[in-house]
Amino acid sequence: MRSLTLPLTLAASLLVGTSAFAATSTTTSTDAAKKPAAKVHVASKHVAKKHTAALHVSTSKIKILDTGKLTLANGKTFVLPAKIVVADLKVGDTVKVSYHMKGKERTATTVKVVK
Repeated sequence: MRSLTLPLTLAASLLVGTSAFAATSTTTSTDAAKKPAAKVHVASKHVAKKHTAALHVSTSKIKILDTGKLTLANGKTFVLPAKIVVADLKVGDTVKVSYHMKGKERTATTVKVVK
């Protein structure tokens, strides 16, 4: 029995010492690693909100069609950029408008006739 006591005592002290050392170094490196990761996470979250929240869709009949402006029967008014061809549209058509908000102004990105 005496021959096993010394090796077991040494092994136990090494395990306890190693886990205490590992816990100390892991905590220190984890705390250091959390700070930069938090900054990166916040930045990527901000970029994601900026892109996903900007696109909206509205479907209704055309009430008023002017040069550079479109008003739907649901009351929403849109600014039409030059890339959107209004010759294909007429009052009374049901359209699906994809748009971005710029302040309180809605700017259409696409206008498609829905049947």
